[in-house]
Amino acid sequence: MSDPTYTRLSADDHSALVALCMEYCYLADNYQSARIPELFTEDATWQAPGTSMNGRAEMVTGWAERQKVGELVTRRHMVSNYRFTVDDDGTVRGILSFTLYRAPRGEHAVPVPMLVADHVDTYEKQSDGRWLFKTREVVPLMPNNWVAPRTAQGPR
Repeated sequence: MSDPTYTRLSADDHSALVALCMEYCYLADNYQSARIPELFTEDATWQAPGTSMNGRAEMVTGWAERQKVGELVTRRHMVSNYRFTVDDDGTVRGILSFTLYRAPRGEHAVPVPMLVADHVDTYEKQSDGRWLFKTREVVPLMPNNWVAPRTAQGPR
């Protein structure tokens, strides 16, 4: 059997990529979305149906706006099925599944699953050893017609 692409990462790199993905969810879920651009390369892209952000400078503005919208709700990303691969050219890719629960912020909020989707990523290892997102795309599965919530500035 040939070397499967999912075995080409060291255990340390695999763990670092899981940590990167979890940090993204932690920041989004804990009202710190404005810090999410720190997890992306300078020329990265983030994309979801109805919106996209290109480059860290655009992400700084976009995620600050998304944080304002997000402060109105309680949400949690339940993430599973991490799969990382390495292409023959060295590109590191990842796909992971998540369910997003969301409810109006409040003492008696009852969370409702609003989205089941995949994050489809590419990553880049920095000279200091840190991994960052090069691309991240939200691919909705259920409902497959989901569109990212609009910010005050509208879709990007």
